Amino acid sequence: ILEELDVFEEMQKCSERVDYLQANLKSGYCVFETPYNKVDESMYGMGVLRSALFDALFDKLKKSSVKLHLGVEILSLKEVSSDFDLVVVANGSYSNLREQVPIVKSITQYSYSCLWTTVEEPEKYKGVLQQYVQGSQEMFGFLPSGVKEGKRVLSIFWSLPTREKTTWESSFELILNRMEKYPIERELLEKIKQQPFSFAQYLHVELKRPFYKNILFIGDAAHAM
Repeated sequence: ILEELDVFEEMQKCSERVDYLQANLKSGYCVFETPYNKVDESMYGMGVLRSALFDALFDKLKKSSVKLHLGVEILSLKEVSSDFDLVVVANGSYSNLREQVPIVKSITQYSYSCLWTTVEEPEKYKGVLQQYVQGSQEMFGFLPSGVKEGKRVLSIFWSLPTREKTTWESSFELILNRMEKYPIERELLEKIKQQPFSFAQYLHVELKRPFYKNILFIGDAAHAM
């Protein structure tokens, strides 16, 4: 898809190759390891920040003949669909526009969310999406996410119940203490402690069909998981 959009080379410059996903217990015991090349020898993942992907696609769009109307909020699909041959809805899993069309849908809030941040890290976890787990209740993850402003970046994830959305900040010191129980280098932990975290929560979205008349839902607005 990236090749078809003519942004693959640009993505290679700002992303990092990821060859496998691995999960370990605190003891270091490997729970599972899933190399992408087990499916096909040529397969691998690309760790990249969403902002970098957006910038590459948007820069490509600005060079096209497409007319852009920025800073415009779409409130009514009925109104906008009467003005255009095709309306593409791509405003994410929390789209407020799905309810305006009579499509059978299933939308489920996951019971677990995560805290997310990024750190500059030149060496650790190259080529692997690394997770540390404690049963099914706790996950500490590290995803190589390419280059930002000339610096290699790691995305950091810490799982926690969605019900803690409004309370996690008051118990953040306890979360940091739990992070220290995992086999993470002290220098990296200190970097993590200095970063602001965002709370990310997820939906499972299924549409029986992703279109209605001339309205088409794509991406997380159509099939978040």
